[in-house]
Amino acid sequence: MSQCKVNQQRRLIMVVVIFMIPVFHARQTTNGETSCYHVLFPPQQYLLQKDDPSHITVSIGSCPSSLVGNRVIVFLNSVLVHEQDIVDEDMVLDAIAITRVVLGWNEIRVSSSAPNLPHISSQFFVSVDYLQTSFSELVINQATYLPETSAWPWFVNDKPFFLHHAKLAAMKPLVKIVWPPAGYTFKRMHYGPTAFSPFLRVEMLPGFGFNLAMSIDEEPMKVYGPVYFLNLLLADGEHVVRVALTTPDSQHMISEVQTVFFTVNQTIEYEEDGEGADGSEGLLSLDPFECSSLAKDGCQTCVRGKCLDGFCSCFPDYFGESCEYSFLSDTRYLPAKDPSKVWDFSSCNKFIQAERLSQAMGEKLNSMQFQQTPTPVSETSRRILRLSLDDTSGFGVTLHLISQIFSYAIRNNESVIMTGKFSYFRHRACRTPGQREDLTCLFEPTQDRSFDHLNISLIPPTFTANYQLHNDWHLPLHVNASGGGIFFFISQLSRFLMTPNRNLEALLRRVKRRIRYQHPIIGLHVRHGDSCPKWEDKHSHLPGAKCEKLERYVEEIREMKRRYGVTRVFVCTDDPAVIEQLALLTDFHFVFVPFDRKLFSASDWAIELKLLMATLDRRLAAESTVLDILLLAEADYFVGTLSSHFSSLAFELSVANKGFVPPYVSLDFAWHGSLLAPVQYYNDEGETVEAREHNPARRDPTPRTAPTTKS
Repeated sequence: MSQCKVNQQRRLIMVVVIFMIPVFHARQTTNGETSCYHVLFPPQQYLLQKDDPSHITVSIGSCPSSLVGNRVIVFLNSVLVHEQDIVDEDMVLDAIAITRVVLGWNEIRVSSSAPNLPHISSQFFVSVDYLQTSFSELVINQATYLPETSAWPWFVNDKPFFLHHAKLAAMKPLVKIVWPPAGYTFKRMHYGPTAFSPFLRVEMLPGFGFNLAMSIDEEPMKVYGPVYFLNLLLADGEHVVRVALTTPDSQHMISEVQTVFFTVNQTIEYEEDGEGADGSEGLLSLDPFECSSLAKDGCQTCVRGKCLDGFCSCFPDYFGESCEYSFLSDTRYLPAKDPSKVWDFSSCNKFIQAERLSQAMGEKLNSMQFQQTPTPVSETSRRILRLSLDDTSGFGVTLHLISQIFSYAIRNNESVIMTGKFSYFRHRACRTPGQREDLTCLFEPTQDRSFDHLNISLIPPTFTANYQLHNDWHLPLHVNASGGGIFFFISQLSRFLMTPNRNLEALLRRVKRRIRYQHPIIGLHVRHGDSCPKWEDKHSHLPGAKCEKLERYVEEIREMKRRYGVTRVFVCTDDPAVIEQLALLTDFHFVFVPFDRKLFSASDWAIELKLLMATLDRRLAAESTVLDILLLAEADYFVGTLSSHFSSLAFELSVANKGFVPPYVSLDFAWHGSLLAPVQYYNDEGETVEAREHNPARRDPTPRTAPTTKS
């Protein structure tokens, strides 16, 4: 190693480990005899800080013999700093400038030219704070016009402390170790093929004009360039890093030393949830404490619920401020205050309650449908329920069919695999690379890709598209007991199945931009298409359902305008005449997805039959249907007919995504109109406790029997 590099390292060591100077007890000492010299300032063991004077005061008095005619001599850190004739028996010398200091302990020694008279020693401590203030101010004030020569009077750590050094120190620079925190343990860090080493982040204020001196395990480390992210190539074990700021020439440390102790252990990995409370809670916790800052009105009345710590906690399938509304019986919910604009103690707690249930439901579905371990899936390693989607059912009824089968699978702790071809996704856009002719063409996957490798021929279909007509819904009692109910349960399943993928998100974004879909907005679903002939049939599964005239819909959106001041309406309809008639209403601004609705106009042929026979553009049908449902769900208010699976699906997504119930009007039935089967409530052992029919208007010619729970 060159002598130049050796000298650089020595300077760094001195700068970084200056704090390691041994701390000894400072006191005024002599050779054992009584002295007549006294150090008045700084006093013994004194810490020089900001605003302290920069001079030494020494007194002479009470001497055993006269010192007049001799000279008093003052040394600071072994360097002669003052010499003066003694002209009086009692003298005070108070103008001895402190011109050279050491960061740490300094020694003053006073003696005289008189023989056999003991000297005196006293120690004081110089802090960085003193260096940045009083000492630097002294240099700046007295040396502005003084040339930097070899006779320069100010020294720090035996090195000249020039004017430019003083000006930098007077800026009071700071250095902070941002990462790692004290006591942190670096573990094995891999991201794909890249392995990351432990690292250091420091922050300097100001961020320019200074050098960073650093030592690792008491060995100096040279730092080059801007400091933001420093890799530390360290072995496993305990380590210490110390940093400080120096002048650009590395001659003087002009900030406090910052130290951090940490550990490296590459034999273990980080926990997936980030370990401590911060990692497990995420951005926002679901703690009711978050609502404590809101004014608590108390429970005035709880119609269908119980007062729980100052708010009405609703019974299953009830909602509203006082739990006075029911999903299963109310066709209208037009509260005095717009729920989207209310955030009080009650709405906060109800939101958190719903989010907790939603989180638990999501965890259950993910554990059921996605691999939690790298073990390959085989035809026998998991309990699998196979659903064949080769059918001609409508989009809404098919999604409810899948939800119903998921309810059965949850009861039996099975994973659902969907096979077959659903007409809505049998088109070229779903055959591009990375796409498939199933729900994943537009939605996020609902099952693990590892299931793709199964030999499906070994797993006969458990259910087909006619499942709804012969089997029940299944609801665990613990969901019901937590205030969830069948509506909450189905709405969460709908959200799980219809989470948009990246392609659908992009399409949705473009359409909203094009049609100027803006909030606040009413979602209006006018059904005048292929279902009208079916509803008029005396054999309809839902007697009493019919296609309402447009005038009734207009009455309801006018009522919402009167209550909430909303004038923008998103229109979803399969009837082109509806778009033409609404355009005549000048007090509203109507927006809609642009496509030729004549393709879906009333006919004896169901849309699904047209799709199956390829007489209708399948891609147009799929994308317009899905976009209409999602835009209805996003709307702030809803008007439709909840006997329609299409309307019900949009309404379920709306509540699941918002976390509260938006104002709504159904022109025919309450939400129960889409329930084509009774609900079986079962306990933790899988036993049916109760079977309940929530749709009394439903015509069901098929007798029901409770399924045998699989062991």
